[in-house]
Amino acid sequence: MRRKSSIEIGLELGGRYRVEEPIGAGGMGDVWRGVDLRLRRPVAIKILPAELAADESAVERFRREAETTAALQHPGITVTFDIDEHRDGHEQLIFLVMELLTGRDLGTVLAREPHGLPIESVVSLTAQAADALAAAHSRGIVHRDIKPANLFLLDDGRVKLCDFGIARLSDGTQLTAAGSFIGTPLYMAPEQFRGERLDARSDLYSLGCVLYELLVGSPPFDSGDNPAAIMYRHLNEAPAPPRSRRPDVPEHLDRLTLDLLAKDPAARPQSAAAVVAALRGQPDPGSSTVSTATTADWGPGHRLQSDVATRQDRPPATVEPSRPKRGRRAGVVAGIGVAVVVLAAGTAVALTWDKKAPPKPGPTPTPSTVSRTPQAETGPLVPGWKTMLAPQYGIAYDAPPTWTVKGPDYVIWFPDAKKNILAAEKGVAEIDRGKCTSAAAGLRGGMLSAQKPSKDQLGTLQYAAADEARKWASAAYGGAGAHPRPPTVSTGQGGNITLNGIDAAYTTVSVTTAPGGDACTPPHATVETIAMTSVPGSSSGPTFFTVFADRDVSGQVSSEEIKKVIGTIRPYTCPPGKRPQNDNTCR
Repeated sequence: MRRKSSIEIGLELGGRYRVEEPIGAGGMGDVWRGVDLRLRRPVAIKILPAELAADESAVERFRREAETTAALQHPGITVTFDIDEHRDGHEQLIFLVMELLTGRDLGTVLAREPHGLPIESVVSLTAQAADALAAAHSRGIVHRDIKPANLFLLDDGRVKLCDFGIARLSDGTQLTAAGSFIGTPLYMAPEQFRGERLDARSDLYSLGCVLYELLVGSPPFDSGDNPAAIMYRHLNEAPAPPRSRRPDVPEHLDRLTLDLLAKDPAARPQSAAAVVAALRGQPDPGSSTVSTATTADWGPGHRLQSDVATRQDRPPATVEPSRPKRGRRAGVVAGIGVAVVVLAAGTAVALTWDKKAPPKPGPTPTPSTVSRTPQAETGPLVPGWKTMLAPQYGIAYDAPPTWTVKGPDYVIWFPDAKKNILAAEKGVAEIDRGKCTSAAAGLRGGMLSAQKPSKDQLGTLQYAAADEARKWASAAYGGAGAHPRPPTVSTGQGGNITLNGIDAAYTTVSVTTAPGGDACTPPHATVETIAMTSVPGSSSGPTFFTVFADRDVSGQVSSEEIKKVIGTIRPYTCPPGKRPQNDNTCR
């Protein structure tokens, strides 16, 4: 939770810059309109949030933004004038002074153009952005957060590249903590999600996402506020060609967009200058021939054949979320923890997991007590247990007799203070203790697809499982009332498992709650998540099965019982002649 700052209208920073009114927010601070009292000119002042000023890494990124942008002299890059500090009592403010821009960012422009912009405008805007990127890349600077909100359209039609708050020098200067990535998931390159070394081609992938959105009105992969689903799609799915959504898109622009969105950086254009040349029909700077705005020969490496083979002829199908029925606890305010993300226009977010190494493999949670005798499709694998059928996800699983198996359209969910739904699951079996739910299991995401995913897909699923488990831990066990503080979440066992013919990834996290929670929030808890491959093209990402349980409560669920529940996960399909519905029934 952000502390109240002493920033007020009329405040004079450093005895030179007067604050006048807030005008926006970026990944590294709020932006205010101000006046340079010495030179008598309007300026934009970005102020690092007070709670981040105590964070050395945040301060370092903020200072690096000043150094980075001050070194860039290009008409398409926002000019930086000054960086300074201001002390007000015990509070220290660090601020950046930049040129004041008049106009709108492209995020605002796109909000008014839900079907995309005119082709001529798209080409002009993208070429200007690529030209600015070429200047940054020539100085060894990777922006790492290219998105519509960071591209500002001036009133005279020029585009300015803004917010180098998370930029990184290509010499490998590291400004983020180990095991984390920073950016905006809707526009991030696959290698950025994997935490790999980034170069100019990562910015070009993000530029491809922007180009795609300028053409059709929405990003290539949009999964609502589910960062794990967005990550999964960027890593595994090819986007629908823009021409399939907007037939008047020229073929060469369609090809350029798809080449920018290649999963393999080597298959993308190798420089921003090459993108500019293709857009403007000029000679490619890296070639002796004249560009005809095609992308067949971008440089070393060509478009991956797998990308071409998996491109769809139509937009991905979407699955409408069901309406939440109830919350786990009355009056819960879920703290937004390390990996819980609510995406908002113009806001960069950080998703974090323990990435020192893949989680150490633990024992496959398929206990010897599971019956191996043939069962009816809807019967339990563990004698005496109850079966939960979830055809919407292509899954069935068993729950102990002390658990309550809920109806097919029942949803367990957690809201934040603004009533945003941070996590929700269907196919729920749970233990209710009065107003509290002390254990629950359920499903979310897409429908089960390949039961034998590739090695690369399993690697992606490991990260998705870790992200999902941490999100659920933070949402379900955040503080309540006046202390909405996130819990401490630590990763335990994890790895790849096989469950009744399904190859999947799993992660176990331990939760220690912050002081100040309500009576339903115990001091400790466990969350386990299984991530499975879903139907290609699903907007809901992997198929997730998550089970959580309170610790240090009366009659608590044992770890062995949780493993038995997980060990019963199996494929389930509707009877012949019926199809799965979004309300988790077969009709």
